[in-house]
Amino acid sequence: MSDVAQEKKVLSSIHGAGVSETRDGHVVGLYVCGEGFTDVEMEKLLQLKHLVELQIDYSCIGREGIESLQKLRQLRTLWFNDNRLGDSGVACISQLTQLENLSLRIKDLTNKGLSSLSKLYNLRTLTLSSTNLTDDAINTLRLALPNCTIRLDD
Repeated sequence: MSDVAQEKKVLSSIHGAGVSETRDGHVVGLYVCGEGFTDVEMEKLLQLKHLVELQIDYSCIGREGIESLQKLRQLRTLWFNDNRLGDSGVACISQLTQLENLSLRIKDLTNKGLSSLSKLYNLRTLTLSSTNLTDDAINTLRLALPNCTIRLDD
């Protein structure tokens, strides 16, 4: 089975998945949404070897799913919207040091969790929404990531 055919098979098995971009027939951008997207679904994404952009909205992924995300070493852009990541999930994301763009819309992110993002030296843009962060924590992160534009959305 060709790589492209394998990717199509994987996509057909992922609940709530939609392709946002392809290149040479390969999936490079993917959008997943809904509570049906779980740790098992996240594990399936590891088969998408060309995936560089991922948006996950309103999912039910837990610790195992977030940890499997660390294996997507080619990922450059990641959006998490209204997910229950918490500080431990953000700490896992901080292992994706190749990320260039990150958007987090999560309610339970604290200053401690935010500080773990200081490892993302390649980050160019960080968008934070619906968070309870202090100005001091955000300014500390700005100092740690001088080449990153940090945006705060409400």
